[in-house]
Amino acid sequence: MPRKLYVFAITALFITACSCQTSEKKQVKQVAYEYELALGNYNIDRAALFATAETRAKTLPVARHLMKSVSRENIEANMPAEIRISKVKLTSDTTATAYWSKKTPIKQCSGTVELRKRNGVWKAHDMIKTVPSRKKE
Repeated sequence: MPRKLYVFAITALFITACSCQTSEKKQVKQVAYEYELALGNYNIDRAALFATAETRAKTLPVARHLMKSVSRENIEANMPAEIRISKVKLTSDTTATAYWSKKTPIKQCSGTVELRKRNGVWKAHDMIKTVPSRKKE
């Protein structure tokens, strides 16, 4: 009897662990989708709802600034954007990567977005990657 109980306990633990990871992946996928959909449709304010504080402070202001240089006609021609999250990879308990693709009436592209879990909530952590400047000699 103890052996059956042991097997049952291990099986239950395995099923619980798998379902928790599946739930986490669903949450990551949903946040990544909402964030990329908002950005893809030029809705920076909506994207901010799904972004970390660092992303709201550093990346989204740059996006707002860049949008000022794009004509309204160009923006409208590039909408609506369709977003697909093809894969989610949990890299730790509090970090993940989502693989996305975007299709608009005039172009297609793909990429990844990092996500961080803060206070139990997944948020897009989309930081601008800068290239170090070269010093003139």
